[in-house]
Amino acid sequence: MRDKVENIILFAFSPILSLMLSVRNVYYNKYCVYLIGAFFSIFGAFLPPISDAYRYRYTYYHSCDYSISLQSLWTTERDFLYPLLSRMFCTAGIPFEYFRFLLLLGCYSLYCWMFLDIVKVNPAIKDNKKVFLLAVLALFMSIRFFTLTTGIRFGVASTIVVVAVYMVYKRKFISACVLYMISMAMHFSMLVFAPFTIIAIMLSRVSIPSGVKYIIILVVLMTSQTAIGGIITALFPDNELVTTKVAAYVEGNWGTASLLKHASVGGLAFTLVRILPVIPLTIIIYKRQQVDNFLANICFLLLLLLCVSFSSYSILLRYSNVTIAVLFVALLLTTTDSKRSLMDLKIALLSFIVMFASYAYSQRETLSRFEMHYRVILSPISLVGDYTYTDKWIQDNIDRDGEYRK
Repeated sequence: MRDKVENIILFAFSPILSLMLSVRNVYYNKYCVYLIGAFFSIFGAFLPPISDAYRYRYTYYHSCDYSISLQSLWTTERDFLYPLLSRMFCTAGIPFEYFRFLLLLGCYSLYCWMFLDIVKVNPAIKDNKKVFLLAVLALFMSIRFFTLTTGIRFGVASTIVVVAVYMVYKRKFISACVLYMISMAMHFSMLVFAPFTIIAIMLSRVSIPSGVKYIIILVVLMTSQTAIGGIITALFPDNELVTTKVAAYVEGNWGTASLLKHASVGGLAFTLVRILPVIPLTIIIYKRQQVDNFLANICFLLLLLLCVSFSSYSILLRYSNVTIAVLFVALLLTTTDSKRSLMDLKIALLSFIVMFASYAYSQRETLSRFEMHYRVILSPISLVGDYTYTDKWIQDNIDRDGEYRK
């Protein structure tokens, strides 16, 4: 207990020193996984609010007049949780960066809890230092850090829905339902995963041969590339706002056709790299006979969801976030002490590192131009009196589209 308190105090004074100590002791003190997650959380919280985070910062500071109408929850305010939380914390006088830190800390804590819960029942990871350390590294490389820090709502919602899937696997259905509802209240698109989960439960006693799955995936990939718009619209048949957004994602600037028309070769390669882990993880999982039928079926259905999402690279990238996480859960649960299993973990880790590096490269301007996020991990005390991005800083450095001013 004393070690925990000392580590938490050290984190408050210098997260980078706490990270170094946590990495050194993580195998012997499993709670250090949470402190590593806290390091990513505080670093991400103080990144400049660009892209979607720019809009969410604006929503945060203009949320005091927000009110919920029960009659319009389904049609216009279906994902009301973010503005509601914004109003609560902003009214309490908490800066946006601190609010974002709490959201990130909650997400990383959920991932860490799920990881340690898996490790607890899998001696092949728990009792082997090398495998455990590789698994820890794979965990943090697999989490789409920049999706959480800039996408916020979708990042938080997708984290919660992944844990909800894991709770279904554990047969804790009440907890799973609560988590599903919370995720949908944070971002309405999480509703898509509910019917897939229900179908996977219904098929939990059915084992589909891997060869059949590959054939179905190939057929769906070739014939149903524009189906994602119809699926989402069917879930919200009377919602004009959803219909408009779906059209923008599938046919507009975020559609695959627009990407192929305007993106450079490097841009296309970057897009593909971000979903790279799906391929090795799928091959690994389908080679393993000991995968639980529910997990095998939900992974298969999520892969089909990706196949029908190729008309929108934005939707494809978002849903691959959940698919990769669920595939990784299946990998951890079926890891054994064999050399083949260790090699599979290394392959998965390599794909995660490549994905993480590509995201970091895309954020190179943020990581090189500004210093507040580095100051906070060295010592939060250094931010006393200068602990938030002011409106003037935003106006001087970021335009209304959430992009950096040249």
